[in-house]
Amino acid sequence: MRWLADVRTDELPNILAALVKRPGYDQRLVLPKVRKAAELVAGRLEVRLLSPQRGDGKEAEKIRTGYWRAAGKWISSCSCSKTFYPCYGGAEGLFDALSCFPFSHKVHYTVVPVAPTEGADIKFPWFFTRAYHFARGALLGVSPPRRFFDYVRPYYGPGWYNAMEAGLRALNLAFSLSTVPYKVDVAEQLLAALAYIPVNLEVGIYTSNHLMSDLYGLAVSSLVLGTAWRPMARFSWRILEPLAYELNKQLDGWDYEGATAYHLLVLEGALATLYVASMTDRRYAEKLWSMTKAALKEATELLASITLPDGSFPLIGDNGSDRALVLESLELDYTSSITALALAKRLGLLEAFPKLEGKAREEAELVLRALDAPYPEEGSFSSSRPWLHSYNDGRLLVTLACARSEKGAPTGHHHDDKGSFTIWKDGWVVVDPGVFTYTGMKNVRDLMRSHFFHSTLKRCCSFPGAFSARCEALCRFYGYMKVEVVEGWKREISIKNDRVMIKDILNSRGSMSLMLVNEPEETPEGLRLPNAMLKLPGSYEVKEAFFSPAYGILRKGYLVRVHDVGPGEAVTEVVL
Repeated sequence: MRWLADVRTDELPNILAALVKRPGYDQRLVLPKVRKAAELVAGRLEVRLLSPQRGDGKEAEKIRTGYWRAAGKWISSCSCSKTFYPCYGGAEGLFDALSCFPFSHKVHYTVVPVAPTEGADIKFPWFFTRAYHFARGALLGVSPPRRFFDYVRPYYGPGWYNAMEAGLRALNLAFSLSTVPYKVDVAEQLLAALAYIPVNLEVGIYTSNHLMSDLYGLAVSSLVLGTAWRPMARFSWRILEPLAYELNKQLDGWDYEGATAYHLLVLEGALATLYVASMTDRRYAEKLWSMTKAALKEATELLASITLPDGSFPLIGDNGSDRALVLESLELDYTSSITALALAKRLGLLEAFPKLEGKAREEAELVLRALDAPYPEEGSFSSSRPWLHSYNDGRLLVTLACARSEKGAPTGHHHDDKGSFTIWKDGWVVVDPGVFTYTGMKNVRDLMRSHFFHSTLKRCCSFPGAFSARCEALCRFYGYMKVEVVEGWKREISIKNDRVMIKDILNSRGSMSLMLVNEPEETPEGLRLPNAMLKLPGSYEVKEAFFSPAYGILRKGYLVRVHDVGPGEAVTEVVL
C-alpha cells in the first residue's frame, strides 16, 4: 500500500471547509495523480449494485460498439481532435463551439429553423461525460468501449469542466461495476473525483443542483472505495450533514427551482446515492435515511403523481432534461421517471406504481429485476404540495403550477408560468411547453420563458422586452386546486366526472394563452380536439407555433390566444 502515501490523501481539502470557502486557483493545480493508488484499490473492489438482465440486443450492441444517444437519436460521434474532446468516429452536422460536439440540426430542431448559429448549446457534452451509457450497459450485462477512459482522463477536458460532471459520472460508474472489466480505470475516476470535487465545489449565492450533484459524487465515490480501502469511507461521513441538509432544502415539497426536470435530477441522484449506501455501508445508509426519509418520500410521491403511462412527465418550469442516473432505455428520452420510481420502490418509498404501458412498463420491469425488486400494483396519485398540485389516475393527468420566485432558484431559471396548468387524457390536451432555455439565442429563450408560451394569463411579466420573473403565487388546496397569482387574479381548477373546469377570477381584463399539440377544429361549441372539447371564455385566435416535448427537440404545435378574459369570473371548460 506504499503508493497510497504518494496520493497524499491526507492533504485533500477539508470538505466541510470547502462548502463555505471557495479554494484558490493554485489549489486546483496540485491535484494528485491517482493511477497507482487505483491499481492497488481496484483488486479489492467488489461492488455489485445491479443484477445484469437480458434486454434489447440491438441497444446492447450499440453500447458495446461505442454508440450513444443525443437529441433523440443514436449517433456515432465525432470528427474533431480526440485530444480536445472524446470522439468515437465520424459524423456530420453542426458543432458545439465550446465542446466540439457535433449534432445534426435535422435531429435537434425538427420543425422550427432556429439552429444555434448565434450561440452554442452547452448541454450536449454532458450526456457523454456523465457516462450514462455505462450504467445502462451494466443493466444489460455489457461493458462499453474501453476508449471512454482515454477521452475522459482525470482533471482534463470538458468531462472535468465542473464538479457536477465528475460527481454524476462517479455515480454512473459506480453502478457499472457489476459488469465493467476496467476496474482500475473506474477506481481512478472515483479517486480523482474525491480529489477534484472539494476544490471545485459549486457553492454560490444560491443553492443548486450542481452542489447537490457534487455531494452525490463525493458520497458515492467514498462509499464504493471504502469497501476496498477503509479510510476512504471517512469522506462519506464528513459530508453526511451537508448532504442531508441540501436534500431537505432542495426537495422541500417540490424542487427548489420549481421545475419538474430538476426535481427528477435531484431526486434520482438522492435515491441512487442512498441505494449505493444501502449496498456498501448499512450504518451510513440508516443514518442518511433517518435524516432525509420524509423529504424523499414526499418528493417521490409527487414524481409519481405526474408520471404519464409512457414514463414521461410534464415539463414545467426551467428544463434541461437532466438526469443523475439512467437505467431505463435511452429511447425513452431523458424525461423518463422510471429509474427514480424503481429505486424508490427498492428502497421502500413507494407501495404502488403509476400506470405504465407498453415500452415504459417493459423497461420498469427490467430495471426492477436488475434491482431485485418486484413490480408493484398500480395506483392513483394526487399531490397538494405548496408549489405544484396534480391529479393522476392513469387515465387523466391535471397539474397546476404555482412556484414562488422566492423559493431560491436564480432569476434566469424562472419561467412566467405561475398558475399555468396542463391536461393529459390519452394524449396531451393542453401542454406547458416553456422549456428550451439553454439555447444561445436570447429571443428564443425569452419567448419560451414568457407568459406567451404558457397556459396562463397575461398578468405580470411581458414579452417582448427584458425578461423578468417577479410574479408571486400563493397556493391552497381545498379539495380542488386553487392558486392566487398577484393581486387581481385567482385561478381555481376542479375535476368533475368527464370535465376539467378552470375558473379565473380577475378584477380587470386580460388575455390567456393555451398551447395545444394537435390542430383544433373550430366549431360553434368550441375547439374540438381528438381527445377533448375546449370551451373558452372569450374571443380567440389559433396560430401555428412550436413546443418542446423534451430538451433539444422542437415540434409543431398550436397556440390559442384567448382575448377579453374578465373582469369577473371566466371559465375555461375542458370536456374529455
